[in-house]
Amino acid sequence: MELDGYEIGVVGFGLASGAIGMSGSVSLVIAFRVLQGLFGALLMPAALGLLRATFPVAKLNMAIGIWGMVIGASTAGGPILGGVLVEHVNWQSVFFINVPVGVVALVLGVLILKDHRARNAPRSFDIPGIVLLSAAMFALIWALIKAGDPWGWGSGKTWAFLGAAVVCFVLFAWWETRVAEPLIPLGLFRSVPLSAGTALMVLMAFAFMGGLFFVTACRSAAASAPRSSAP
Repeated sequence: MELDGYEIGVVGFGLASGAIGMSGSVSLVIAFRVLQGLFGALLMPAALGLLRATFPVAKLNMAIGIWGMVIGASTAGGPILGGVLVEHVNWQSVFFINVPVGVVALVLGVLILKDHRARNAPRSFDIPGIVLLSAAMFALIWALIKAGDPWGWGSGKTWAFLGAAVVCFVLFAWWETRVAEPLIPLGLFRSVPLSAGTALMVLMAFAFMGGLFFVTACRSAAASAPRSSAP
C-alpha cells in the first residue's frame, strides 16, 4: 500500500508522539518534537487538498467551514485538556493520547479517503526555497527569543540575526520568482484579499503564541507562590 502525504503525516506524527512520551531526556524530547512538527506540517496542506478534491464546489465552503471550526475548537480546548492530563496523570499522557487518535485517523483515511493524486503532478521539491525560508524563520525567531534576555535589543548579536533573517527572506523571494516549481508562488499575493488574510493570520499567530507564554508564566508563578495557611 502506497501512503500519500496525509497518511504519512498521520503515521509519523503518531510515532513521534509516542517516542516523546517514552523519552528519558530533554534532548530526545526536543529531537522528537522536531520530527513531530515536520510530520504535522504534512497534515495541514494535505487536509485542505483532500477537501478540495473530495467535495463539489457547492459544498466546499461548508466543508472548509466545518474543518476550520474543528481547528478552532481544538486550539481552544487543547491547552485545557493538556493541563488536566499533566495535573492528574503525567506529562507523557499529553503525547501518548496522540497515538490512538493517529491509529483511528489512519484507518479511516485508508478506508474512506480516495486517492486524488494527480498523475502528472511534479515530483520535485524546492529544496533551496525550503532551506532559505527555514534559515530566515530560524534567524528571526532566535533573535526575538534572545532579544529580551540575555542579549538585549541593543546587542550586535540580536541585530546580526535580524539582518540575516532579512537577507534570507530577500533571497527566498528572489529564488521563488526563478524556480520552475516554487515553494510559495509569489504571484498569489497579487490578490488583495489573500494578502490581507495572510497578514491577519500571521498577526493572530503571534498574538496566540504570546498569549500562551503569558498564561504559562502566570500559571508557573501561581504554582510557585507560597500558599498562606488558613487561620
